[in-house]
Amino acid sequence: MGYFVYGMVRGESGPIPEGLLGIDAEPVSTVAAGSVAALVSPVEDEDILPMRAHLKAFQSVITSTAANSDVLPVSFGLVARDESQVEEVLADNGEVLERELSRIGGKVEYTLRLNFAGDNVFAWFTEQDPRVRRLRDSMFEGGREPTRDEKIALGQAFEEALEGRRQAENARLADALADLTAEISPVSYASEAGVAALALLVPRENRNLLDARIDEIAAQYSDDFMFEFTGPWPPYSFIELSLAI
Repeated sequence: MGYFVYGMVRGESGPIPEGLLGIDAEPVSTVAAGSVAALVSPVEDEDILPMRAHLKAFQSVITSTAANSDVLPVSFGLVARDESQVEEVLADNGEVLERELSRIGGKVEYTLRLNFAGDNVFAWFTEQDPRVRRLRDSMFEGGREPTRDEKIALGQAFEEALEGRRQAENARLADALADLTAEISPVSYASEAGVAALALLVPRENRNLLDARIDEIAAQYSDDFMFEFTGPWPPYSFIELSLAI
């Protein structure tokens, strides 16, 4: 039997949520060393695969604990052979864990996405960008069929224009939200229609202010765009932690 490790909390955080269950519906407990404690549950197999049920249990433990405590999630799949090995990991990394807990202390993560709301993102951005529009018009001038190389060049021009717009929108939104956030980090786009995608590390006391600010910002955009604002989550995007057993 081993111990699956979900994340780290402060040793003085108090009891974990009552009845909290982890992988294979095993009860979650803490193993402490110094000022830091690990969230763990027993597992029969030390090789835990990232199946849907396991990932769901992992996220449930982190999210439930984060509702009332600061949590440092670890990468999925960290399994110790016994409690003493968990204590060794805590002791060996105590300074780093304390620093990271302090950095994300009292903060939660939100995700802000700005997406194009129309049916054809290529056509819309082509009309908005003079360079791409001129290139397209010249390719189809006189009703001719563009060559393969010309089509590739048009696609590359579109990607460059889209990337430039994304950088500009990310910078604009980050600047508008800087005073309400502790850190801001770009995240991956869910689709080609994505125009901005940011993870926000937000002090808990700023959550209502952030909601209002997002509404103000969204009102400045046309109906061509749609905002997607989700959270709060544990600060997955801001964890600078690498542990191994």
